[in-house]
Amino acid sequence: LTRLVAQAGGFFAHKTVSAEEDWRHAELTIRVPADSFGKLHDGARALGTVTRDEQQGEDVTKQWQDLEARIKIRQAEEQALVRLMARQGRLADLLEVEKRLWEVREQIEQAQGELRVLRDQVTLATLTVTLREEVPAGVGKVGPWNLGYHVVNAVHALVSAVRAVLVA
Repeated sequence: LTRLVAQAGGFFAHKTVSAEEDWRHAELTIRVPADSFGKLHDGARALGTVTRDEQQGEDVTKQWQDLEARIKIRQAEEQALVRLMARQGRLADLLEVEKRLWEVREQIEQAQGELRVLRDQVTLATLTVTLREEVPAGVGKVGPWNLGYHVVNAVHALVSAVRAVLVA
């Protein structure tokens, strides 16, 4: 999976690997260029048995256009306020214009930040993968029959049986 992610030009945004009792479990969040998503998705599916596959998308065109329009309007307002400040006037008027200018600049920066987030969502796709091992951690498969695997299962069965007798 690491090789597939590298080949797709992606990266691991989040990685959690844990051992629950004797089983290993991993949850991975992968960010990959949107045009490489299909190849990575298909490659990841081929690595094991898929138990669940869900895809979703969101059209952000309207949000994008709205943000761009808000930025243009605020930038025009900013220019008008700068021209207004250039005129000589009373100190109280200048302070009021300067206060409004700072508010408009803050709104522009906020909208530009939101636009950067949308741009990131559009250019990068997210793939979340959950992995589970089929055999207990630390016990490798050797051929069609694995003594270690069966010994571990026998010990678990014995512990369960002793627990049941104690409870009874």
